[in-house]
Amino acid sequence: MPRYTISLVVIVMLTSACQSMSYYSQAIGGHLSLLSQRQQIDKLLDDEQLERNLRERLTLSQQILTFAEQEMALPNKGSYRHFVRVNGRYVVWNVIAAPEFSVEAEQWCYPFAGCVTYRGYYAEQDASVFARGLNKQGLDTTVAGASAYSTLGWLDDPLFSSMMYRDEARLVEVMIHELAHQRLYISGNTVFNESFASVVAREGVRRWFKYKHAPKKYEEFLHSEKMEQIFNQLLMQTRGRLQWLYASTATEEQKRSAKTEIFATMQAEYRALQSKGVFDGRYDNWMARPLNNANLALVAAYHQLEPELELLLERQAGNMEQFYQQAAKYEDAAINNKIVATSGK
Repeated sequence: MPRYTISLVVIVMLTSACQSMSYYSQAIGGHLSLLSQRQQIDKLLDDEQLERNLRERLTLSQQILTFAEQEMALPNKGSYRHFVRVNGRYVVWNVIAAPEFSVEAEQWCYPFAGCVTYRGYYAEQDASVFARGLNKQGLDTTVAGASAYSTLGWLDDPLFSSMMYRDEARLVEVMIHELAHQRLYISGNTVFNESFASVVAREGVRRWFKYKHAPKKYEEFLHSEKMEQIFNQLLMQTRGRLQWLYASTATEEQKRSAKTEIFATMQAEYRALQSKGVFDGRYDNWMARPLNNANLALVAAYHQLEPELELLLERQAGNMEQFYQQAAKYEDAAINNKIVATSGK
């Protein structure tokens, strides 16, 4: 599946005009349950019985944390100093929804975080129940697991075992991505927040392997990134076709039929690219699932503003502190579709 590290923002207030008490209860209860299981990483590393692979990963995580602070100017407020074992590959499950004839994700609003285009649960079953309820309302939905999340610096985020099974590049990427949310987060703007964190994370991986004098590993990372870029281009092309269809004067029945054909075309195009060796099979399960608008709703969130932000970073000559300051001047891309900032030159 696409490598989206969807950042669930844990809710720390019990009341809201647009959310139910039961939802807040599971969010708060789920996070507190994880915190009750956390272990201090320094003490774990002192344990001679600690399994070798986990020791190596935990040691690496602390090196990345120091690197993120010193080389990427990211916060070091206490996050990732503790470790929590979770069951399986994911720590939270996020529900994404979109109308039958739209690829724009539905939004849910929360205190502090503002409105975001996903709703997170600590239990997969709870997420599935909520998704089925939205289905009955006529919405397209999907449930996506996430290996990590951010509390935006409100609490000390632990390192989850779901983050430990990644290769070195992916561990660097996910930790820096989540720390970037702590550095800069615009309430209610998922597109900016995720594009920003993705750009910072990619730059972090580049600098990490330069710092480690490991150009071969960086080349492997770039190869993987290129594969994902091609895959995301396929998704964005499909998203564009659907947008054109939904804006047309076709009847609902015609739109419904054409929608099915467009998704079938995307799957055929994927198979054609795969036969040419473009993909290595990592997206096969994602493409084999029943597809709908919700599957494409977050593609733009993670990639729409990346070109502008990468250009902004380039204009700062790689100075991360200046980049963060300029990125903070961002104005709503839905209106401007650009970064409103000086070049720094």
